[in-house]
Amino acid sequence: MQNTAAISNYNFKISKGNELEELIPEIAKARLELFKEFPYLYEGTYENELKYLTDFVKNPKSIILTAHEADKLIAFVTATAVESGFDLTEAIKDLMQKEDIDTSKYFYISEMMVYPEFRSFELQNKLKKDIENYAKENSYTKVCFLSVFRENDHPLRPEGYKEISRLWKFNKYHKTDISTEFEWNTVQKDSESKLMNNRLDLWEKKLTK
Repeated sequence: MQNTAAISNYNFKISKGNELEELIPEIAKARLELFKEFPYLYEGTYENELKYLTDFVKNPKSIILTAHEADKLIAFVTATAVESGFDLTEAIKDLMQKEDIDTSKYFYISEMMVYPEFRSFELQNKLKKDIENYAKENSYTKVCFLSVFRENDHPLRPEGYKEISRLWKFNKYHKTDISTEFEWNTVQKDSESKLMNNRLDLWEKKLTK
């Protein structure tokens, strides 16, 4: 685990608009590597990542928060408004509106990813707080995200795996009763992958001024 005192030496930046396009190759590579880990178990292709991110950065409400140590990307967060018109958030908006939720004030965290050697509670907590502050500054009153559900006895669960939900709960997020499924090529016990549905649970937090 990286020494948490090193956080003060990291460079944090929120990029938006025209700044986003230059981040695509770096973020695409990171997504492929990190999403293959438990609990996501996502087996993607670079071409699909480029397409997804190209669509994402074209959206005027999208942002990417990056953390670098010198020139090395160590963590990133992608986020946008639930009512951004982006394909992914349209699905989430429909899901929420079926429960009569006003989605206009929700900011959606698409992913928060940290390279293993830099993972610490302090770094992940700062990333989360930076996104929340951005959301508040832009008049959003709630933040939400989807979290992948995996059974406790899942064959690919690493020994001693610590649930990321501890961080969400510490930051006063709560899991709602809303769940959905998304289909992706999912890594199996034999290291092969197959297309299958994966359950995701919606978490949210009300932001305070």
